[in-house]
Amino acid sequence: MPLNQILTPEQKFLQAYDKSAKALWRYAFFRVSSNEQAEDLVSETFMRAWDHYRDNPVVELRPLLYRILHNLIIDYYRKQKPILSLEEISELPAAKSKLTASLDWSDMQKLLVKLPDNYQQVLIWRYINDLDIGEIAKIMGKSTTGIYVTIHRALKMLRRFSAEQQIYETK
Repeated sequence: MPLNQILTPEQKFLQAYDKSAKALWRYAFFRVSSNEQAEDLVSETFMRAWDHYRDNPVVELRPLLYRILHNLIIDYYRKQKPILSLEEISELPAAKSKLTASLDWSDMQKLLVKLPDNYQQVLIWRYINDLDIGEIAKIMGKSTTGIYVTIHRALKMLRRFSAEQQIYETK
């Protein structure tokens, strides 16, 4: 596409879909542990985003998409009374990331679910979906400094859980 060609809102939205659909699905799958439910949530995300974008084009679609998906996942869990057990969560497929480099994947999953929800989200967005700090800040409605602090605290808590698990396993 020539650089001087101006994209229509539909073309911009389709580009955002192409760039974001897989990452959104990964995030949704990580949160709900169901391929079908993740696909449904991502589809609903794009439908709602299009409804919003059609009337109010935004410069950056990615934060809008993650915010919508995040809210849909919250709604999904509000409708679900029994929350997934550790056994169900341990069946998630392995994902390669900076976060899992020092831990076995199943160990990391067990530790991750112990974290508060906002810590889980920020670590998944940052290390699984490779979002930058600015994008996470827009999604969460916080400052970039607040996101750095949240990531620091989440990693610190994850390390503490890991150390406790290692001590427990050596006994």
